[in-house]
Amino acid sequence: MCHVIPFELDLAEAVLALWRDLHPDWKWLDDPESRARAFEAGESFERTGYVVRCDGNVIASVFGACSRDESWPRNRYIHIEARPEDIAIDWLGPLLTGFRDADRGRPGTWQIISPPQASRPVLVPLLEAAGFTYRMSSIQMQWEGDLVTVPDPSPAHFERYAGGDPEMDRAIGDLHNRAYRASRVTPPVKHEDLWKPWPGLQTREYVLALEKGSLVGYAEWFVVDGSPPYINSFVAARSHWGTAVGAAVGLKAMEILIELGYHKMESSVLSTNAASMKLHLRHGWRAASEQAQTYVRAL
Repeated sequence: MCHVIPFELDLAEAVLALWRDLHPDWKWLDDPESRARAFEAGESFERTGYVVRCDGNVIASVFGACSRDESWPRNRYIHIEARPEDIAIDWLGPLLTGFRDADRGRPGTWQIISPPQASRPVLVPLLEAAGFTYRMSSIQMQWEGDLVTVPDPSPAHFERYAGGDPEMDRAIGDLHNRAYRASRVTPPVKHEDLWKPWPGLQTREYVLALEKGSLVGYAEWFVVDGSPPYINSFVAARSHWGTAVGAAVGLKAMEILIELGYHKMESSVLSTNAASMKLHLRHGWRAASEQAQTYVRAL
């Protein structure tokens, strides 16, 4: 017999053991600060959690996090962790109903779930029965080579940036949020949190495109232990769509990484972003795999 109970901190070790078993690659589980953020509400997110116990063992966790940012569309991100064989409508159905009822009084809320790949065959039919629909995927991109040609972004110019200027951090956060608000499923960035490190991080920088002192584009890249460098985004301000800026910052980041000795890189593109996919393919990237599917229930 399985029981759903609200998460309390005395259950944290059992939940962490489940997550470690399901995701041995989650290095952040070894970092106390990262673990605390996963369980506790904070200034940025409210958090609601449940665990499923069967014969005294924790077999599943379901956490819902909702941004406190009133300037951003209201989303609730729901994370379901369980072995595929333990997923059952008997406990998942009431939880999804509870989250729906909790948010029904806030019209326009989106509830967002990205099912773990191993659980999709079991989980997706249950999500669809509960009113969730497929929204998009994250496509993992890969690039290998020795040379890129960086277009001239004039009248903008490049600068490498590794933090230290609160005003620039705020400008990066603002540009990120304007760029990703349309997709809505990407949480907003708080400039105060921009440089929080994570386990295994070796190096992280931005390539900035500046014009008359204003930020008009950027590319972020980082290197994590044991993985190829990752270019997190190529972003151009709306005022510079159709110019060389979007491609230039990304290619400049690639050029820097090549100079540092890296000849294989990774990135990702949302399946709904045809312009970004076209840009990546034009410059030698290839689609390697589907990293995540996102399902949405609009209330």
